[in-house]
Amino acid sequence: MTNKPKPKTYGKKRPVERIGVEDRKIMDSTWGYIGNAERFAETYVLDLKLEPMSFLINSKNPKEQVFIAGPGMGEEIKLLKNYVKSKSGPELDVETFALTNNLSPEAKKQIKKDYSLGFALDHTDLRDPQQLRLFKKFEKKFKLIMATKSTSFHTQYPEYSSFLLATTLKSGGRAYLEILNSDSIRFHSRVLLEKRKEETDPQRIQRIDDVLNDSRKLLLRLKKIDAVILRMLSSYYKKPLEEIKKEFNIKQISGEVTYPVFFDHIERFNSTYIVIDRK
Repeated sequence: MTNKPKPKTYGKKRPVERIGVEDRKIMDSTWGYIGNAERFAETYVLDLKLEPMSFLINSKNPKEQVFIAGPGMGEEIKLLKNYVKSKSGPELDVETFALTNNLSPEAKKQIKKDYSLGFALDHTDLRDPQQLRLFKKFEKKFKLIMATKSTSFHTQYPEYSSFLLATTLKSGGRAYLEILNSDSIRFHSRVLLEKRKEETDPQRIQRIDDVLNDSRKLLLRLKKIDAVILRMLSSYYKKPLEEIKKEFNIKQISGEVTYPVFFDHIERFNSTYIVIDRK
């Protein structure tokens, strides 16, 4: 009897990024776009030119499933639902997923269910039975997915987040994932290099060096992110790449709103959105 060849594996194992109490306090006090109303105005209206709402309004179904990753306080949820309703669009069932569970009491009334499990989306491990069950439950479910500002923005693995969310799109669904563009990463690296010169703590210096190294790798990966997402989908569904390209369309659009960067610097930057359509 011949032994079956082992399936090809990709990448390497990463430690799970979980959020601690002190980290949560820092995030709650310093993240300027932790799900407030301004995020809806700047992301949905100014950056994306009402595209997500128009996409939903054009649906001929009476009800659609929406997934918001990293909603923060969730103020955008009510604004999104109200806008679509005001244009006679479908009723929206909204589900959420986040590293932290900061949904306001009002936002909790607006959602069907929150699936926050205390780890980042890009650290989801489909080999874990609980996490696999969750994403199997999500598979081919959502009409619209929004992953802006935090879920795909503050990550070193945007291609993996994009792949995971692409699997949860139903036929005719669309996902918007906001990522750092190359100019932003280069600017952040320059800021960190200046900050490194002032540091004397070896641990802080090492942490900065690690971030700079990750940033260099990310810059290289962003050049081929669309192709990598398609390859991951091909491997996951065990379908030829050409077949996957017919099922999924990926494009990138540039945001127009500028945001202040870290460390109180006055320079500002634009983000990029990965848009995934499932046919």
